[in-house]
Amino acid sequence: MVEEGAMPRLEYLFIEDCKLVKELLFGIKHLSNLIHLDLSDLSDELISKLNPSIQSGKYCKITHIATLWIGNSKDGYWKEYYP
Repeated sequence: MVEEGAMPRLEYLFIEDCKLVKELLFGIKHLSNLIHLDLSDLSDELISKLNPSIQSGKYCKITHIATLWIGNSKDGYWKEYYP
């Protein structure tokens, strides 16, 4: 959970290799100075929810972030990603 006013200087956030993470950080919208978010190798469920082409997904919660990298790899190759 990210509360309003938390981590005001955070600009880059990398969350990688956390297959048990099934939901986006609650309150990520409060990270107003975040300019780069990298979500790699999280649960397939979460990566699917972050697909920008899905209307009911969670992508709209991170559109305020200038640079996004969202993806999953398998055997050293990217199987899906949304730059």
